[in-house]
Amino acid sequence: MGPAEEGFVRRQVQWVEDGLREAGRKRSDLEICLVTTTSASSDPARALDDLRSWASTEARLIADFAELPPGLERFRAEIEGAKAGYDYSQHLSTHAGHQRTVSDDLARALAVAGNPEECGRRIAGLLSAGVDGCIFPLMGGGRLERLRAAMARIAREHAGKLPRTREELYDLPGVGWKTAGVVVNHAFATPALPVDTHVGRVARRLGLTRQEDPRKVEEELSSLLPERLWGRAHQLLIWHGRRTCEARRPHCSRCVLLDLCPRRGVKESD
Repeated sequence: MGPAEEGFVRRQVQWVEDGLREAGRKRSDLEICLVTTTSASSDPARALDDLRSWASTEARLIADFAELPPGLERFRAEIEGAKAGYDYSQHLSTHAGHQRTVSDDLARALAVAGNPEECGRRIAGLLSAGVDGCIFPLMGGGRLERLRAAMARIAREHAGKLPRTREELYDLPGVGWKTAGVVVNHAFATPALPVDTHVGRVARRLGLTRQEDPRKVEEELSSLLPERLWGRAHQLLIWHGRRTCEARRPHCSRCVLLDLCPRRGVKESD
């Protein structure tokens, strides 16, 4: 956890990697994920209000840091005010009065808010800072509403049972195409090759696609393999991206695909 700011995330990853080296362990032994929250909306005010409670909690925690991240120094007084006014009886409540101690600018620094394109760019930047992925807690009115709507539709249209097709899952509120693919792959053994950040990165470095859009990457990868191998390819690409072909500095020296890989976009490796 911490500010959704690339420089600070990079510092956090470095601290973890330093600890791993001191312990005689490899970076691939550990998966590092950033816990943050996001709200994408065409209405900027609604996006900020949706995650302001999270931001106020983050500000309360950051107030106890021995040293503020450089990008947050200008918010020192506001962060100290968030700590002084925090009400633990309303911890993480979207109705908490203390959430108003956090300004729009500080909320934007601590979480990811904006229209979908802005949020996409912010998240891509955070992933480029060396983490293996992001965990987005289900918080805020928008996400809670979507969860309730999804549950209601499953109960009403699917007799309370999870839909078994990717298209039906994707039609549920808050369910993306990738998530729907992962579910049908693992829960129902339905062939799918969903593309996350690892799958896309490895596929591009291997020269299997030049696409950036996950749906287009999936279309191109799926055309290269028979359906029975889609699920296995999805898993192999993910784990190769997490353990060997890492975002910031891939471990080409130990890669089993070194002789076959054109290493597209790779500027530094070991």
